[in-house]
Amino acid sequence: MIEAHFENIRNLIISKIRNSKTEIKIAVAWFTQRQLYDAVLEALERGVKVSLIMMKDFINCGIYGLPLQSFVDKGGNLHFVTSRGWTMHNKFCLFDNCMVISGSYNWTYSAETRNAENIIATDDEIVCSRFDDYFNRLWEESFAEETVPNVEISSEDFIQDFSFIHDEIDAMVNNKIAPQDAIDNLKTAKTEIAKIAIPAMPPLIPSEPVCFEGRILKPGEVVILKTIALQCADGSQRFANRGDTLPINKGGIYTYNEEGAVKEEFVINMCSFSNSVPVRLFCFENLPSLPAGKIYFKTSVSISKDGLLTFNAFCSSSHETKKIEIQLVEGEDFIIGK
Repeated sequence: MIEAHFENIRNLIISKIRNSKTEIKIAVAWFTQRQLYDAVLEALERGVKVSLIMMKDFINCGIYGLPLQSFVDKGGNLHFVTSRGWTMHNKFCLFDNCMVISGSYNWTYSAETRNAENIIATDDEIVCSRFDDYFNRLWEESFAEETVPNVEISSEDFIQDFSFIHDEIDAMVNNKIAPQDAIDNLKTAKTEIAKIAIPAMPPLIPSEPVCFEGRILKPGEVVILKTIALQCADGSQRFANRGDTLPINKGGIYTYNEEGAVKEEFVINMCSFSNSVPVRLFCFENLPSLPAGKIYFKTSVSISKDGLLTFNAFCSSSHETKKIEIQLVEGEDFIIGK
């Protein structure tokens, strides 16, 4: 038997928990749903062995988390995975080693009331055995604690995970699990952390404006000082002229125009400065023998604002790719407005 479910997922899981006779193995990243939790506690009271693996973070172990100590006190086996190590992103449950449910559904209020979710339920012996082996491996890689931890979230993690935390706590407020002022307190905490994490900028120190050929450059504006061109057998192609503003991104197509190009080279040079000897970038060798003009090279050139010149070329006939990066020199090859 294999079934796919997209609705009423919580009640389906509760029914499987209530029908379990010997053992339940749960691996979920986040677990806040009280009705699911109550069903798990009832299973423990019936003598069912229950093992749970979950993330050790603010959602699971913070101020609005489940009262997990009651799970432990009733004989439940609890292992944690720290978010600083690796993210245990599974959402599956194995019932009596003969039925497994797995899918996108976290055991949370967001999953139940805000998200589009799915699960698959199956009693296939091979699938159940594979999930059992995997759960046992997760159990070995996770850890237990003597008492259920109360996790205080760091400022960095709070700002990074704010949207996820906000959505789950908002769903908990709507389900009367968290108090009405929880979201306001959350926003206030974010504002206070932001004040500490992003200190006020000191006043800017005036500096001499940067002038380029009578033009005052804006702060941060980058201008290239020398013309840069590509050279190949078919001639030159400029991609950066003196006075152009960086960054620059350009592409082009070259064709090889000699008849029978076997063992011939297609050389691409760069002229980085006026009146300088061309610099050999690279060449394509052992080109296929094709009529004149039938060998194509796609090229792309870019210069970033910090002067990194990147050149890519692809021969669509030989499927060969070339790439080179050259760091231009500030003050010599380009200037930046202050």
